[in-house]
Amino acid sequence: SAYSRYCLDIYLIRHTSPAIATGICYGQSDIDVSSSFETEATNVLTKLPNLAEAVIYSSPLKRCQRLAEKLGQPYLLDPRLMELNFGMWELQHWHEIDRAALDAWGESYVTSCPPEGESYAMLYARSVAFLDELKSSLATEIIVVTHRGIICSLLVQILKLPLEKAFDFQIDYGSVSKFTLEGDSAKVIYLNR
Repeated sequence: SAYSRYCLDIYLIRHTSPAIATGICYGQSDIDVSSSFETEATNVLTKLPNLAEAVIYSSPLKRCQRLAEKLGQPYLLDPRLMELNFGMWELQHWHEIDRAALDAWGESYVTSCPPEGESYAMLYARSVAFLDELKSSLATEIIVVTHRGIICSLLVQILKLPLEKAFDFQIDYGSVSKFTLEGDSAKVIYLNR
């Protein structure tokens, strides 16, 4: 069938470095980009082929939208592409968060939630729904400007790995990863470029 020959290239771009001190939990907090944004954004553009026909999706958070704007084409905002919601831990220094609570969450972050936040399984469900929608898209090239948590979630989905393996991937600020979907199979072309 035509569907089985259908091929979709998806470029996952992690936002550039945010304007926040290191060691602070920021999840869904709407942090702006750092002062090195212009240089970082230019660097991101050099990693992308000419994708004039691409459909672009972005997390609604400012640090992603600013980069999506640099792509010079219209883009769609999708709240499912937001980073993990850390609830009451947002904007706290990791060292200031209750150690026992943090350890307990760290041991079972897939299923447990930070206070008033969401579990990684909840983020994963959002990313699965997003990817399922892309599979029915008529586009052949898609760019997704998002966060490390979402990129790792999509990668474990594509590679059929357990969720516990999600953070084994190194995904740097401003990095581009590419995978292709062809019918029911998916293949990672490159990571963290």
